[in-house]
Amino acid sequence: TYKTVEEAQAALCPSYTTIEPDASAAAVYAQMFPIFRQLYFTMGSKDEKPAEMSGILPTLRGIAAAVRRE
Repeated sequence: TYKTVEEAQAALCPSYTTIEPDASAAAVYAQMFPIFRQLYFTMGSKDEKPAEMSGILPTLRGIAAAVRRE
């Protein structure tokens, strides 16, 4: 047990970290965001209709290969 609410909160609530986007990777982020969005909204809702996902893995592999070449 803790003596005060503040003591309990300090023990149970970790501090947070802000992560800023890497400006040099903005082009990659722009390619990946539509993929993330499609997956998130398709798999994140039980009422969502099935979505075509056959191109996602090849697209991700292509992005990864391009990044490795840079």
